Amino acid sequence: MRFISESSEERIPCYRVLDDDGQPFPDSSFVKVSEGVAIKMYNDMVTLQTMDTIFYEAQRQGRISFYLTTSGEEAINIASAAAIKNDDFVVPQYREPGVLLWRGFSMQEFANQCFGNKADYGKGRQMPIHYGSNKHNYFTVSSTIATQLPHAVGAAYALKMDRKDACAVTYFGDGGTSEEVSFLFLIHQLVIREISMLL
Repeated sequence: MRFISESSEERIPCYRVLDDDGQPFPDSSFVKVSEGVAIKMYNDMVTLQTMDTIFYEAQRQGRISFYLTTSGEEAINIASAAAIKNDDFVVPQYREPGVLLWRGFSMQEFANQCFGNKADYGKGRQMPIHYGSNKHNYFTVSSTIATQLPHAVGAAYALKMDRKDACAVTYFGDGGTSEEVSFLFLIHQLVIREISMLL
């Protein structure tokens, strides 16, 4: 694949591991996953789409008050979850239920949270899709944009200070980078405290 530049300045090359026919480049750092892991990844992506359909329709019918889908983001949810360890802290935005699914959060646990029933870990005190699980090292989702960024920095710094063999992982979209205070704080703290974190 070749991109036609509007500028004569040198550009950062596009990182690719697969060619146009879907085959790995010979010199790429592509790591093949086992058949079992590939099947689990596929099953979890399909399960995530099915869960989205059910809960989105429940929201449209007025059975739950709020729901956002992960349409188009299933692969990044599942692939990133497969690449990290269960000891790693996940500080999500609201479109990462696939990470929880990968880590073993059950459909019943998702339903408990969305419906805010007595089995919900938050006891119905959170809006639907504001999942959280101590057992799965998954911080509770917050509605406000980019507030997870300073929390992720704090979690990563705590892991560093405790000399844990784990990292903090956070997710955010273009809205998160537009929240200059949180985003710049994140970058600044990563640099001055020499914190390792996945963004």
